[in-house]
Amino acid sequence: MQHRLEDKPDSYLIHIDVPEHEAENIVFTGHDRNIKLTLSRRFADRVEGEDGKVNVNKRSESFTKEFKVADIVNPKEITKKYEGGVLTYKISKA
Repeated sequence: MQHRLEDKPDSYLIHIDVPEHEAENIVFTGHDRNIKLTLSRRFADRVEGEDGKVNVNKRSESFTKEFKVADIVNPKEITKKYEGGVLTYKISKA
């Protein structure tokens, strides 16, 4: 999960290249000078054999990326936008 950080005078913009179907699986949080991105997803496979037996395989994955920024951020002022394959979060500086 690669990101690009853009430092604006009153906020930070975090850009993440992600397929549209994965955009809703990303959770963004900020506290003090810490920013955290978490991607969680689940998979389920179902295979029916010729003898009528069913095999079900379920799994989940979670990826977390944490990094620090220079200014304290306000966790109550977070917005997100998805456009052109890029998910962008904006978090205001405190």
